[in-house]
Amino acid sequence: MVVTFYHIRSSISSFYGGELEQISFYQLHICQVVLGISHDQITFFHPDPELSICKRQKSALREAYKNKKYLPLDLLPKKIRAIRRRLTKHQAIESWP
Repeated sequence: MVVTFYHIRSSISSFYGGELEQISFYQLHICQVVLGISHDQITFFHPDPELSICKRQKSALREAYKNKKYLPLDLLPKKIRAIRRRLTKHQAIESWP
């Protein structure tokens, strides 16, 4: 069986955490040997798991903030820039000559 990064990352077991680091280290070593690249020139992107919120957590937060006056910025509905910048109905009536 071929072990890929997808299978390792998708598994929940903490056993695979060290294995992922080991594979990353071997990839780094192979790049250094084959290409003659130093360690400073190679970087691996590992997203911070604390910064990303899964859909289930986000929906739970939306339910918690449902009737509140203010929402956190990441829970506000995504709108195009023109709609967000447009005057509200009250402001439009006030500015009408």
